[in-house]
Amino acid sequence: MFVTLKDIVLILLITLFFSCDKHLVIPVANSHYFINIYVDDFEGKSIFLYKLTPKLLKVDSSLVKNNSAYFDGKIDFTERYIITLKDIKGAKLFIVENDSIEIIIDKTDLRKSTLKGSLINDELISFQNKSNRITSKIESLFPDLQRARLNNDAEALKKISSQIAEIEQENIAFNFEYVNLHPDSFLSAMILNDLSKREEIDTEKISKSYHLLSKKVKQSVDSKSVERFLLLQL
Repeated sequence: MFVTLKDIVLILLITLFFSCDKHLVIPVANSHYFINIYVDDFEGKSIFLYKLTPKLLKVDSSLVKNNSAYFDGKIDFTERYIITLKDIKGAKLFIVENDSIEIIIDKTDLRKSTLKGSLINDELISFQNKSNRITSKIESLFPDLQRARLNNDAEALKKISSQIAEIEQENIAFNFEYVNLHPDSFLSAMILNDLSKREEIDTEKISKSYHLLSKKVKQSVDSKSVERFLLLQL
């Protein structure tokens, strides 16, 4: 049998995987996804994979064996998914594309589970951190809000409500800015889809941002959802 350069590279990658640290993400071709999950003290229990749709869609389940579990499959478009653990509250949100992802589970707070090996998830985490820095300003207003409610202080309540609204608008502006600056990112389509579902949103801004998205991103599930939203506004 004739051995090609591609075969040699594949053998080297497999050798590298089995000779290195157990938390190394398994290299795969970009034709399917591989989600490698590590969790301590969860032997024989189930981990569930759901697609994040208007109604959660269960995609797969996997039993933990030797502190690890995995999912593999193929998707047509980059989308958001979540994993949940049997008898553990909460979920971990992440983005699935046809690539390798490693997740190290934090059972005390699934949201704090660590993601590795995925550039778009690095992008998601960076975006979330910046957005959270804006919305965290609301938390600092809670003591004043509770005090105003206890005292039935209508003037103070009005002022605090106005401050909260300003912070929310600041975060919305950040969302739009991110989409407009990253038209070739699937994350931008996801952000825009979420914005379109708000009760009060500037439809013209949604439309302008949508039309900035690249042709590739416009083929995504989230972009198609935004497109349907805009058609309903006509």
